[in-house]
Formats: sequence, C-alpha cells, structure tokens
Amino acid sequence: MDWKLFPGSALFQQWGTGLSETQQEKAQEFLSFGYKAYLSHQLPLNRALLDRRERSSLPALSVIFIFLDEARSVMQQAVARELKAPLDEEIQFYNQKYPGLLKLTRHTKRKGLAQARNTGWKAATANVVAILDSHIEVNVGWAEPTLAGTQEDLKVIVSPVFDKIGFDTFQLVPYKLAVEGFNWKLWCRYGSLPQAWLDLHDPTAPCGGRAELLPCSWVTYVERHHKPYILDVGIVLKRNAIRAAEIWMDDYKHMVYTAWNIPLQPPEPPQSPIFPLPPCFRLHREHL
Repeated sequence: MDWKLFPGSALFQQWGTGLSETQQEKAQEFLSFGYKAYLSHQLPLNRALLDRRERSSLPALSVIFIFLDEARSVMQQAVARELKAPLDEEIQFYNQKYPGLLKLTRHTKRKGLAQARNTGWKAATANVVAILDSHIEVNVGWAEPTLAGTQEDLKVIVSPVFDKIGFDTFQLVPYKLAVEGFNWKLWCRYGSLPQAWLDLHDPTAPCGGRAELLPCSWVTYVERHHKPYILDVGIVLKRNAIRAAEIWMDDYKHMVYTAWNIPLQPPEPPQSPIFPLPPCFRLHREHL
C-alpha cells in the first residue's frame, strides 16, 4: 500500500508513516487550515501543557493553617488545595513522600489565635509566611502573584481577591468590591467604596508605598453561622477592643469606651471581666 498518497504535501514530509489511505486523505483535508489539524483532533481536550513559567526566582513560601476543633473535611479541602492531592489520615504519609512537607504543632493548653499564629510562624522555614484560617479554599496559582508583588517592592501591600463559601450550601458566593473598616467597637465592617477614596487612587502614597488587589489570586473562606469555640464572643471582643484602645488610640480611646458603654475610669476594684489590663500593656507599643 502506498503510505504517501500526497508525496508533494508538506504535511507528509516527515510524518504520516503507518496511516491508512483514508487517514491520509483526512489528514490532507485538514491541511487547509495551515496546520496539522489532524493531530489536534487526536489530542484530549484537557491535555496539560508544560508550564515553562520561571518559578525558581520567587521566594519559598510556608503556609500556616490555624485550627481549633475544625471539621476534618474542611481542613482536608484547605490542605489538599495546597498539595493538589487528598489529605491522608496520617501526616507521616506525606512526609515519607515529601520529607518535611507538613508539620503539626499543638499547644498543650489553649492560648488563643494570636499565640497560635506566632507558634506557626516560629515553626516556618521559608522566607515568606502566609498565615491562613483552616476553613478556607485557595484557587490554583493563588500564591505566585502575591510572592511576585512583594518581591518586586517590599513597600507594596498585596491582597488576593476574597470570596466566601456559604455555611449552609457550601457553594461559592462572589463578593463585590467593598471597603473594610472598623466601627468604634473595633468590630470589622464592610461597605461600598466611597468615591472620594477612589479619587485618591493610591491611599498608601503618603507612606511611600502602594496597595494592590490581585485579580489573579483568589482565596475563599467558609463562613460560620456562629462561633462554636466561644459561648459569649462579646466578652472577648470587648476585652480586645479596650486593650487595643489603651495601647494604640491615645486621645481617641474614649470613643471605644463610649461605644461599649464603659466608664473611662473603671471602678476599683474592677468588676468587669475586661479588667485589669496587664501592668506592662503600654510597653507593647514602645517595643515595636
């Protein structure tokens, strides 16, 4: 059988051996596109291309997940998104395949979120550390843009785009562009972006930096209907707000006291669970 019905065709100069006559005719027909479309038709639609983007120049990243009594499947989702593989029952399973990939650090007693983050940071080995809640899911390639942004300019403030996953549906809910701030109780609030802020273009300019929202970096978090790890979150929020006001807010701390309906000068001895503040609490700012 003649394996080259079209000896003058550019398609069959270095390719085509083994094709039947019908396949050769079909391949030659596809040549009208200007490329070997016959080969394209044989490829899977989801084939993976070699990723030739340079990654070695980016700094290494340690990812810290903070958790307390978290649902196992939620943590599996968070870690699996980083590993691109399911989380096994034992962390040692992954460390056998990828030595030192995972570490599990536990407190012997409850120390709170801030201390847990500090412990994770101390256990990290990379030059850059990302501290995340455990009830999150990240999209593919979320870290590279943030690493590139901070590497180019240490004064830049980079932020991924955040969406949420509904607690009752576990479906992704996109967030609209919003501004995040705090009321006088120092409780986080979200609102529409004022036009005056948009007119500033660069709110960090007076500090010699800039802020960037990275649309190519996406992180989602699982919202909670309530906070199961504490019965009365108000007591903790009140204590934290007063502590922050006393340390940082100077002449404006009375606004926080007023918002919480607390006398500026607490009675002696203090009856509220938010008092007394540690004797050295004012030293925190001096040491920063």
